[in-house]
Amino acid sequence: MKNVQSLRNAVMVSLLAGTTLVWGGTAFAQEDLQEFALEDMVVTASRVPTQKVDTPADISVITKEEIADQNYASASDALRAIPGVNVLGSGAKGSSMGQDKILLNGDERVLVLVDGRRMNLGSSGNSSADWLPPVNAIERIEVLKGGGSALYGTDAVGGVINVIMKKGSEIGNHVTVKAAGGSWNAEQYAISVSGSNDSGLGLIVSATKERRGEYKFKNANGKSQMLKNSGYDDTGVIVKLDQKVGEDNRIGVNFEHINADGGSPFGYSGFGNTDSHKRISNNVALRYDWNESSDERGYVQVYKNYQHAHFRSPVASRQSNFTDSTIGIEAQQNFKFSDTDELTAGLEYYKTTVDNNALYTGKRDINNKAIFAENRWEFAPTWQLNAGLRYDHHSKYGSEVTPKVALNKKFDENSNAYLSWGRVFNAPTTDDLFWYQPGMYPTYGDPNLKPEKGYVWTFGGNTKLNDKTDISASVFYSD
Repeated sequence: MKNVQSLRNAVMVSLLAGTTLVWGGTAFAQEDLQEFALEDMVVTASRVPTQKVDTPADISVITKEEIADQNYASASDALRAIPGVNVLGSGAKGSSMGQDKILLNGDERVLVLVDGRRMNLGSSGNSSADWLPPVNAIERIEVLKGGGSALYGTDAVGGVINVIMKKGSEIGNHVTVKAAGGSWNAEQYAISVSGSNDSGLGLIVSATKERRGEYKFKNANGKSQMLKNSGYDDTGVIVKLDQKVGEDNRIGVNFEHINADGGSPFGYSGFGNTDSHKRISNNVALRYDWNESSDERGYVQVYKNYQHAHFRSPVASRQSNFTDSTIGIEAQQNFKFSDTDELTAGLEYYKTTVDNNALYTGKRDINNKAIFAENRWEFAPTWQLNAGLRYDHHSKYGSEVTPKVALNKKFDENSNAYLSWGRVFNAPTTDDLFWYQPGMYPTYGDPNLKPEKGYVWTFGGNTKLNDKTDISASVFYSD
């Protein structure tokens, strides 16, 4: 249960390919200089493809080539390779519903997107790294650090992670099979099949299976002991179908399924208790893109995310069986006024319904409507000014306006420096608003909560030394 969070001040310095320092906390990490193939275009910072050198933001990219070269077992492993990104596991995998928090520059208020779709739960406001798509279906992962509320609204206080999936029509006929094993009867299997035809129809089917038995540990006496109820069994399936329409349009359908089942050995009933959990996730999305290769591109998409979680326990007070379901629609259009001036504008609506009889007094829902726009203006040679504004109207707390301004200086085609300021906000979740847990130590939500508000300053720069080496640095202050 979260209450209104107090204002926090932090000053952090991140050298994304060298040393990572955190001031005002307890973290200090040293990273080796990374060499990796860079993509020149990024999408997440401005919601449209933009050259990285023209992007006044702290953004990192993990490509499918990096994923393959480093043999990452999961998207979570790939994220951990980026300085400034922390994935906090809550014990052994499978032991607590796979709710691994993602932190960007120390902030857990991170918006997670898959192909631009909002994945954060309405109940907690978070999205676990354990629920990201399998690596064999990922084209690239973009990580935007710093306040993103002006374009993305709530949950984007610390930044945005956007997982962009492969398209069958672009990669053609391909089959990838993977099998791995390890200690404690651990097994991991993955298969990805893609195909396309001359009419522009593409299909990707990805299936994964991962399981492990109970594992051993050294007890206080130095003897090896089996930890009861510590195994897990996870299955995932992704189906993505896309069809070119005309010369420059595309329609796509996505379906994502996760079935996670495991024990919870560190529970209320003691060490190695018999608590267990089951989580089912079914997400579906329909998207239509037009003018894909044009500066005046746009899209509209509708989606539904569904999560069902069942906590099983012999102790009645620890049992919980709830669903978190979100339906959403968003549309966006880019306008090119001249070679030096363009505007991206859009609208968004989503409604989340949470049915949790264990912690709420019945079914609860919230909805949010928003419009947003960002103008990118090259007002002088090598100088660019980005100005963004978003208006949100929430069903419970009312309206919120979040502006952002960023200045970018391009020294050449491989180097830039930037300064940005933006307002951020974090809306109360259904847990914050409606939690109802009486008893000896009661906890109650507050239906009158207002959003947490603040602002973020960021100063940084990027330089591309060669095709394989990029150095970025940023300093930010958040309140």
